Amino acid sequence: MRTQKILFGLNLFARGLEIGGGYNPLTNGANVKHLDHTDRETLCRKFAADGVDTSRVPEIDFVWDGTSYSQLIGDDRFDWVVASHVIEHVPCIISFLQDCSNILDHGGVLALAVPDKRYCFDYYRPQSSLARVIDSMGSKQPTPGALAEMVINASALGGDICWVGGRVGMPELIHSAGEAKAASLAAAEQYRDTHVWAFTPNSFRLLIYDLRALGFIDLGEIRFQPTLDGEFYIQLARENCAALNRVDLARAALME
Repeated sequence: MRTQKILFGLNLFARGLEIGGGYNPLTNGANVKHLDHTDRETLCRKFAADGVDTSRVPEIDFVWDGTSYSQLIGDDRFDWVVASHVIEHVPCIISFLQDCSNILDHGGVLALAVPDKRYCFDYYRPQSSLARVIDSMGSKQPTPGALAEMVINASALGGDICWVGGRVGMPELIHSAGEAKAASLAAAEQYRDTHVWAFTPNSFRLLIYDLRALGFIDLGEIRFQPTLDGEFYIQLARENCAALNRVDLARAALME
């Protein structure tokens, strides 16, 4: 069910790229390439240390080195790009989306699965704003503010950092202000992977709408599926974008 929702409408026999598939990639096949932050051997060591089965870790065709995807990949172009639980980690959303757009062929689709902050440790975080996304243009690593915001708001419900709708109770904070300050201070010293961004479905849809309207990206929404089991699904493309109403999106985001 989950895989079908993420990959809905994609021609899986066409040229495709999956970003950050980790130990549980959604795609495979002769025409599929994989991009990640390190090579397969290093990924396997990391996952094995966490007790994770590494048998499905794919060969990594492109190891991201901080350059644009176009520079990394060269002249290759794809009919689709898939990224599950990736966009909330990237330091610069605008660069990520434009990088993906630049490696899509005409009619290509970017398919995203995004965690809904209402059902994970981001529960108490504010929806990430258009202002912060624009102000983070060019960032190469999570900012001190992003780390402080994530850590001081991190929560768990009944000991779980992810949950599904219908759970009874309110999440409890799991870190102190001192831990948040330490994470913030450490941000300048080394790259620390984190949820840089926190979204509800309509806050994300509104963000994409605004970034396209303002000319920061050329991708727009073509398909959206609401939250299921703590994540929502959205597909973006340059052409045939949905005719959305900004006021409706803004009102919906306020209600989430």
